[in-house]
Amino acid sequence: MQEIVNLAASHRACHIITQFYNGQERLLNDRRRPEATFLYSSVDRIAHTVSYEPRALLFDAKNGSGALGRYQYTSSADYVGDGGVTTESVNTDPAEHVTVIRTGPAIRRSDYQRALDSGAELPRLDASNTEYWSDYARMIYTPGNVQELDNWCHDVERPCLPDFKGLRERRFDLYEAGIEVCAEKCNIDFIDGPLHTELEKCDMLQGFNVVTDVDSAWGGFGTQLVEILRDEMPKSVIFSWGVGEFRPVLRNRIRTTLSLTEESHVYFPLGGESLHNLSLWEQGAKLCQVFDTVAALTQKHSMAEVADQLTGAVWQRNLISRARSSKSSYTYFSDGIRARRAERAFNELHVGRGESVPLWEPWDTLPDAYKNLDYVDFAVTSAVRETFQSWRRDYLPRVLRHDDDRDDVADRLDTVAAEYHDGLVDDDDSDD
Repeated sequence: MQEIVNLAASHRACHIITQFYNGQERLLNDRRRPEATFLYSSVDRIAHTVSYEPRALLFDAKNGSGALGRYQYTSSADYVGDGGVTTESVNTDPAEHVTVIRTGPAIRRSDYQRALDSGAELPRLDASNTEYWSDYARMIYTPGNVQELDNWCHDVERPCLPDFKGLRERRFDLYEAGIEVCAEKCNIDFIDGPLHTELEKCDMLQGFNVVTDVDSAWGGFGTQLVEILRDEMPKSVIFSWGVGEFRPVLRNRIRTTLSLTEESHVYFPLGGESLHNLSLWEQGAKLCQVFDTVAALTQKHSMAEVADQLTGAVWQRNLISRARSSKSSYTYFSDGIRARRAERAFNELHVGRGESVPLWEPWDTLPDAYKNLDYVDFAVTSAVRETFQSWRRDYLPRVLRHDDDRDDVADRLDTVAAEYHDGLVDDDDSDD
């Protein structure tokens, strides 16, 4: 079996991956499903049990994992009491060599997690009790699975924009800051440590899914992460998934979209206007529908074969600008762009749940609105060219006006856009 490792870079991305692995946990008893692609299994021959853990690395801000202690299910190293460590609740007698530093209010474990651990009836989930992805995670993550940023703290009021050292003075909102933080976080210790630990658990690694945001510094972080993976595993296939906000930050979105399109084998632009008025729990469930559908394809075919199915085997056109089901649109592409002519599809792929891949069998952590899914249609279209040209013509002079590499970005946009030419002459072509 060829394994796939999933990487999430942002609090929102962790919600998506959490929903996905909850679905994988739901299917463990279905022997028709190849669980080894996304799950690592270890056998206890004495107890006659099998344990499963996600093939995943989740990057989040400090405290972004909520009440989940890093060693919660492996030791008592950082898990004292229930609901968090406080100076009032811990014996700090020097004779016991215990030093407790309180850096913030304790985060209470969710009722859902308490019920999972105790075997009690599970409570109904809604937007109010799912602020953290760990509030409803059904899989047990190892200490190495979760990586928190050192200096950027989670803010419950703005969970997608970490706060520098909790000072409320600087946000994780610049593409370049994400590149810098990733270079520091994903250094040789990370590569030789958590990353290689995951790789060593694979018999025949085929590639990675990298999920990140595109309108904040997480876009730069995700881009740098993809480059690190390409350097370390140059023969592996990389599918990148970039999630956009309802209100785009175009300077970050343009840079992230362009870089991930250039560096990935396939790029999926998700979110945008389709996420309006949804909580992160609901966003994770909605976008998990398209993520899970592609993942199901990669459990039947190799990632390279799926890439060919999605792109029509034209690797230069690797941006999936259309992703739709009967009820939802999943992509931010063309948001706010006025098309100059009808969209043309270069390649289309219909993936029926229960046809091309197994049925979508909902699990309990999904909102009711996302428990049904019949199919997802994917397409590579001329909207890529329309969007990139609009970014270059209408936005680049404004949002990158002070950037030294503005001309380079413009040339790169032109290069990618040219691959999606539909053969017709328009005004932009006549100006060349």
